[in-house]
Amino acid sequence: MQIFIGAIGRLKKSDELNLCNKFETRIKNAGAQLGFTQFNHLDFDEDRHQQVQTRKNNEAEKLLKSVPKGAIIVALDEFGKQFTSVDFSQKIATYRDDGHSCIAFLLGGPDGHGQQVLNQADLKLSLSKMTWPHQIARALLFEQIYRAITIMSNHPYHRE
Repeated sequence: MQIFIGAIGRLKKSDELNLCNKFETRIKNAGAQLGFTQFNHLDFDEDRHQQVQTRKNNEAEKLLKSVPKGAIIVALDEFGKQFTSVDFSQKIATYRDDGHSCIAFLLGGPDGHGQQVLNQADLKLSLSKMTWPHQIARALLFEQIYRAITIMSNHPYHRE
């Protein structure tokens, strides 16, 4: 199964980028044993149109075009469903065990997702009731994907 992350906004050289890179390596190493054979991510520039709705629609189009064919789409959204780390791990395991070829996590721009993404999402996921800077939200997602994999493999990284 492939794990794909599509995000609006590019991570510049920063502590957040270093953290994402660290967890990407961990995801690739730990995930391979559990059937997560690929981990890919694409960043897109924020749209600069003056109208918010047009910006969101343009960004949604970029994100949806990047999603691998047949993927389960998980849109990160402030109004989405919240999971415990264990429940999130079980959700990912269920997608894998049901034979899906890919999970695509989509992160919108500063204004959120265009309606097209939300309409096509199989799951709307909220990382927290709090608002996070985009760079930190992305690092949190990378960490939670890694944590989910360690939970599946009974690795001691996650403690209850």
